[in-house]
Amino acid sequence: MGSVTEHPPGGSTEYTTMAADAQLPPGMDQMNNDLLLSILSWLPDKDLLCAYAVVCKAWRVAAYSPYLWEQVVSPAALGLPNKAHPQLYFAAHARNFLRNPCFLEARNNTPVPAWILNASGGNGVSWEFPPCGTSTFEGEHVSNPPAPLPYPHKTTSKVDNSGIARRLRNYGQPALRLAAGVGQPSLESKAEVAESEGVSGCVATSFGWAELVQVVDLYAELQRRGLTPEEAEQLLASESTLGFSILVGARSDQEGQFSVGLMLDGGQGGILMASGEGHQHGFSGNLKTGPNGEWRRFSMLVGVPVGCRRVTVVLRGKDKSYWAGFYGTKFASAELRFVVESERELFTASRIQ
Repeated sequence: MGSVTEHPPGGSTEYTTMAADAQLPPGMDQMNNDLLLSILSWLPDKDLLCAYAVVCKAWRVAAYSPYLWEQVVSPAALGLPNKAHPQLYFAAHARNFLRNPCFLEARNNTPVPAWILNASGGNGVSWEFPPCGTSTFEGEHVSNPPAPLPYPHKTTSKVDNSGIARRLRNYGQPALRLAAGVGQPSLESKAEVAESEGVSGCVATSFGWAELVQVVDLYAELQRRGLTPEEAEQLLASESTLGFSILVGARSDQEGQFSVGLMLDGGQGGILMASGEGHQHGFSGNLKTGPNGEWRRFSMLVGVPVGCRRVTVVLRGKDKSYWAGFYGTKFASAELRFVVESERELFTASRIQ
């Protein structure tokens, strides 16, 4: 069977391949362009537009029409010349700026860990998959937290299609390999199961304040995603808005406390902006999680001041009753990305949903 490689308009980036002799239903390749654009505009997941772009030439043109992308790409990004709308979307909005956003221990055991344990109160932290102690007293199991937007692991200027690949992957195979294993599953096996099933692990805190920190170099990250140094500088100087969200939870038998902070700087030290109104340096103030085993989303918005290069994310948590062990707040499914005006309600500042 022959194959053909499709490329986006205005670039040579390879997206995927399709069978050359694949047949469309009668009339699908002759659909009116306005009607096709109207249908595609209803897709809630823009990742799928890149998949539909390989159906045929007419669908490719429609899938990369600015009409479908201008509402999900910030005006600042749209102002960058010589960049296709999908590339701007994936570079700034549809991929996570946080490494290891699912809090998987195997993904944090690297020469340069994503999350740094900056303060180790009580027993420190415990990396859990699946989360421990979230079942209710009646035995009802609380589902694993869903995974956030993925982090693009490959250094490339191509559009990252990892979201599409995850949908097409055989979800059952890693779980079957884990079930068939003998003894304690490895950290790598747990990570494979979480990633294949689209769920997140978590990190649990103890009876003293523990602090996890991740520093994100926005300037470098934008270049990893295909922007030139000048384009990255222009986007960061355009007063864009960052949205941060994270799932917080607690065991079913203990209340937790936590606080979250975002600190922005120019890359050479010196804080330009600290979010939140708490008395602690750049933090949201102390918040609580109820002892019900449920996951709730904490979110905040922060404007990016001119000159910003880096963001430091700070997570602090503990339990309320000083129990020995890991009974404190659990953090899961973290996400940091640029947001557009239509998404601001999803990231209401310092809001727990």
